[in-house]
Amino acid sequence: MPGLLYRMKKLNKNYSRRRRSNSALLIEDAPVEIKLLRSASGANLRIDKPPIKIKTHLRVVNLVDVNTVTETFKVHCVVFMEWEAPSTESPEVLADGFDRMDVDWEPEWHPSFEIVGAMEMTTGNEFYAFKNLSGTWCISWRCDIKAEITDSMDLEEFPFDVEDLTITYRLRHSTRRAVIVPFSEELPEKDDDDQAGGAPSGSNKSLSDVHWKHRFEVPAAIAYNKAASGLQVVDLSHANVTLPDYFLFKPAPYCWVVEDVRYFGRKCSTVTVQLNFERSALFYMVNVAAIEFCLVCVILGGWALRHQQGGRLVFDLIVILTAISFRGTVASKLPEIGYLTIIDYYIFICSAFKIAAFAFHVAQVWKPKALATPEVDEASAMTYIFAVIVVHILFSIYVMKKRRVREAEVLAQCEVARQGNIKLHHSSRIIIDDSFTAVLDANTSLQNDLEDAQSSVETDAL
Repeated sequence: MPGLLYRMKKLNKNYSRRRRSNSALLIEDAPVEIKLLRSASGANLRIDKPPIKIKTHLRVVNLVDVNTVTETFKVHCVVFMEWEAPSTESPEVLADGFDRMDVDWEPEWHPSFEIVGAMEMTTGNEFYAFKNLSGTWCISWRCDIKAEITDSMDLEEFPFDVEDLTITYRLRHSTRRAVIVPFSEELPEKDDDDQAGGAPSGSNKSLSDVHWKHRFEVPAAIAYNKAASGLQVVDLSHANVTLPDYFLFKPAPYCWVVEDVRYFGRKCSTVTVQLNFERSALFYMVNVAAIEFCLVCVILGGWALRHQQGGRLVFDLIVILTAISFRGTVASKLPEIGYLTIIDYYIFICSAFKIAAFAFHVAQVWKPKALATPEVDEASAMTYIFAVIVVHILFSIYVMKKRRVREAEVLAQCEVARQGNIKLHHSSRIIIDDSFTAVLDANTSLQNDLEDAQSSVETDAL
């Protein structure tokens, strides 16, 4: 009995030791914010350090390929990022990064990001450091990204579908540590006597010049581009998105939104870009729909054959087997999805016409006296032709309605994104205006002090 109690006590100690070790490992792997909160739980420590603002500009360069079967697409984009160097960065390291010729230089800290859904991704990085107007060290990062992204496609209206290809750029840091903000893009307010393209005039000329430059702030890597004064978080103005079977959806080619998305239990700053493309349906209309319609019309030739020898049945079976083999070719153009597309519905309708004609010809063999008369043959053939025309008209109306509903969905998504960007621009404008209000107040107080000093000197001289 004492030996059993001793063994149980020893096992309990080992379990407690392992539990403490696992807790320590969890704390080491936890984010910095969680570590600080856990270590300061007894001291009621609060984290008041503001997050690092990552100025971001995502430029789509090229859309390489869109694969409907695998539901993937390849894209080449460039991300420009700038942020103020954190206090942990050593001045010596930043001074080394001031040399633009040093292509191997990297800062001690830079934001970590990911492209959501990227199966394969290659990046090319270019870092350098510079000083802004206030003399603060900043870091610029130009990142070339080539990625193959998997994205579920909405193929219910195929081949008249409008696809929204989504590129999601997400920081892996919590919003308490780093957030995405836009570069300043709003135009300055000009006075009546300002010249187009010139700096604002006024008594505080130097301050106005600083204000003007800040309002046109762009990534230093593309500062030479005059068109960058209208910079936004996302730019597709120079993107090559020419594809053989897709073209841009003209009412809303693309939209984007900056938002905070929960990722592994914490909020992360995210830029979501949605490229809207409509498929070119000409290929499928010629190679699928036209052939199916021809088979439906060809089966009318069965009425020209005599039903006594069973020639109509053989003819119908040949046409049906041809359509079945053709259906396998069409299925190879689509992924394995759990719903039917418009082209599937059309193929099933055409198959129903063929099977109905075959069933009628079988019934003529069973009951030749009642159904094999010339009058019945003529009436059944005219009924078949009338049914084909009516069903095709109704199906065309159905396709147009489905397409309009899909277009309305895409436009609604773009409108929601636009409203979100308006809020984002409004908040960034408030931040910029507040900062310049502080600079203006400081400059006004300095000018007042200089005028007082000058007036006192003149008084002493008199």
